[in-house]
Amino acid sequence: MAGYFTDILGNAGTKSRLADLVSRGTLPHALIIAGDAGCGKHTLALGIAEALNCERRGSSVPCGLCDSCRRIREGNFPDVMTVRRPDGRATLGVDDIRAMKEDTFLSATESEYKVYIIEDAETMTQAAQNALLKVLEEPPEKCIIILLCSDPSKLLVTVRSRAQTLTMEKFDDATVRDYLIKNVSGAAALAKSDPQRLDDIVISAGGRIGEAKRGLDPRSAEAKEAERACVFSLVASAGSGARFPEIYAAVYSLPQKRQELSDALTLAMTAVRDIITVKTGTGLPLLFYTSEVAARDAAANISRERAGEIFGILTDTYDMCQKNTNVQATLASLASRIRFG
Repeated sequence: MAGYFTDILGNAGTKSRLADLVSRGTLPHALIIAGDAGCGKHTLALGIAEALNCERRGSSVPCGLCDSCRRIREGNFPDVMTVRRPDGRATLGVDDIRAMKEDTFLSATESEYKVYIIEDAETMTQAAQNALLKVLEEPPEKCIIILLCSDPSKLLVTVRSRAQTLTMEKFDDATVRDYLIKNVSGAAALAKSDPQRLDDIVISAGGRIGEAKRGLDPRSAEAKEAERACVFSLVASAGSGARFPEIYAAVYSLPQKRQELSDALTLAMTAVRDIITVKTGTGLPLLFYTSEVAARDAAANISRERAGEIFGILTDTYDMCQKNTNVQATLASLASRIRFG
């Protein structure tokens, strides 16, 4: 029997379920792949598209070597389309989904199946989701729609009810570290020259291999360090005794582009979550700070109650970003609420 999705790390239950569906030809017309950024959602979605259109189907499906597999992986296959938010937009609008919908009713060009991968599906507006719902209710034959989503609860119930959900698992730090050393250029050398730096990248990735790979890229690593520095300043400014000039400087050091600001706010929520963890002694693993000592140092100047309040403020600010609120107004609101509560 062929092995399915052998190049996908872990996720044994998900792979087994997909293998059964693909081999029997019973794959549903709509799937939701859920998981945090960098956990491999897009890789799995491409693997499904390859498996459906693989030309060899030998001992491994997809084979990863045939013309169809190679071109799908490279993003150069006419019957596999990725739908993304336009640059600078916080949401995926109805026009984008309508364009996809029209394309679904066209015949496949080179393959048996047409596959549509919708990235950040939870950012679809309600109008966009309703437009998609019409396709999900009456799907064209041999058409598969895959929604990649970090938070499926943000999708309409009617959308979720018409798709099967697959959840990507996170990996332990040892697995991530081992993968990097074996598969990512420079990781093995870094393990010898600066093992603490590699450990920091692994811990910061939070069990997400994609995030760890980005941490090894010099340009991505530099941007990530700058983002973390902003978060350190923001958390420090939220403690007791901080003056408004310090708060203002910390808030306005955050990225000014909407998506980058959303990412920084998510990271800040993770940092405050770590502070609450050490304050309450729950023993949960840290996700932002690379050691308990660092987390306790950050927590020394902020009470448990204040940390909870700041977490709520950050959550509200993140929601403002998702609603396309003006970025400058969002930052002004954040600074004011950190100062006055």
